[in-house]
Amino acid sequence: MQGWKYTRADGTDHYSGTVNYRKHIGKELVYKGPQQTKPGEPCGNGFHLGKTLKGAGQYGVPDAIFRCSYSREDVLGEDKHKVRVSRLKILSEEPVWKGYGPRGKQYLSFLDSLKDIKWFENVGKPYKKPEWAKKIKMVDSRNAVRNAARYAARYAAWNPTLYTTQDAARDAARAAAGDAAGDAAGDATRAAAQAAAWAAAGDAARAAAGDAAGAAAWAAAGDATRAAAGDATRAAARDAAEIIGGVKDGYFSRLIEVYRAGHYPISFDGKTLVVY
Repeated sequence: MQGWKYTRADGTDHYSGTVNYRKHIGKELVYKGPQQTKPGEPCGNGFHLGKTLKGAGQYGVPDAIFRCSYSREDVLGEDKHKVRVSRLKILSEEPVWKGYGPRGKQYLSFLDSLKDIKWFENVGKPYKKPEWAKKIKMVDSRNAVRNAARYAARYAAWNPTLYTTQDAARDAARAAAGDAAGDAAGDATRAAAQAAAWAAAGDAARAAAGDAAGAAAWAAAGDATRAAAGDATRAAARDAAEIIGGVKDGYFSRLIEVYRAGHYPISFDGKTLVVY
């Protein structure tokens, strides 16, 4: 039978860090420790494998992936996603993108692209209107950022068919982030935003590989609403989810274009793009 193991980048297991799967490719591993007191339980002593690639993702991040085989007679316990065995053979190391679903290559490419974004470097400077926006409005102070965000949230309340509740929540969060945005051009803030966006995008896309793209994006960004870096985090996470979900010309995919230019997108109602 075939199973899958997600490990750390160096090939060692996530739980103990003592079993190196990369060093044992083509070889058998035999568990020689104490046996589980409750036979049949999925967790306990022994080697743990995902029954499928998706199943392995329930228990670890695929920094490295190994394809293994095991015999039914060596199974100590299992559940829907996982099997615990006393003996297995490591067949091969597989490409990491396989652990992120059918669009894993696109996701990893997107994640790599976040490293080069110059977060907030050009806030307050001129920005050329993108083709997808009919109008553009530039603001050049933190007070203008707050006021524009509050207006966008108020507009949402009066135009629910054009503006979703999630849009309103996002722009209300931006209002609270006004002061932070004023200092966002600083190197420290930019570095923090980059790290946060990268991490959130990763979390969203990992969960999105399990067919929960929209929910994953919101969950990954749930606590990041108090600063400009949080807004970048949220946009990057949703952008990743759109890519994983196969959405073309998505709302957040467009917003990430503004971040790539070093600016801060405040709102877009389908017509006018407001940018700091």
